[in-house]
Amino acid sequence: MLKVNITTFNIENFRSNNCYLLDLFQHSDIIAIQEHWLYKFEKQDLIDFCTKAGFRSAIQCSDEDNPINPTCRPRGKGGVAVIWKNELDQYVEILAESNNRIIVTLLHNSVCIISCYLTARGSGEAENDFNDQLAEINELIVKYSPSYKVIIMGILMLHCTDKHMLRETGIWRSYAKGLDYINIEIIGMFPLSTTTTSEMSHRLTTYSAHKKT
Repeated sequence: MLKVNITTFNIENFRSNNCYLLDLFQHSDIIAIQEHWLYKFEKQDLIDFCTKAGFRSAIQCSDEDNPINPTCRPRGKGGVAVIWKNELDQYVEILAESNNRIIVTLLHNSVCIISCYLTARGSGEAENDFNDQLAEINELIVKYSPSYKVIIMGILMLHCTDKHMLRETGIWRSYAKGLDYINIEIIGMFPLSTTTTSEMSHRLTTYSAHKKT
């Protein structure tokens, strides 16, 4: 049986915080990172960094579908990546369902890792955006949970400015309750309450969360 140590980490800017990634390389076989803040034309920087440490990587950027002009680079934002040791390459498959917020990885034909950075902020369209993002996760669960152990890891967070825009039970609370499947596990930053302007944010930025599988 293949045994691996899986880590999820919100790096919040690869360029300024890659020293923490170096530390995680010492303890992890697979790492899902969120908020690397790189744009598509900068992907190679993270690829080269991982290669030097003996890791391979799959990277999605916030401008994946509409690349920005390198000469007009704004402040970095978002982005997800999955990083794995070279020796695991034969067991890792990155799926086409991946996009600029989600990377879907099959591991050894038995585990499906959904690494995500799904957020919505503000009022008005925030609820619709959040529901659309949840629908993406649901589709993946329905497709892969019958045949694979599904592990959801990363960040899924709704920031809103109006409590009353949410359903009485709360969007995320209802969603989390609906994820009570036998073949599903959730690792990472998934608070059971939303944040408002009058409350302290429950961002729950931890150094890392580990899962052995």
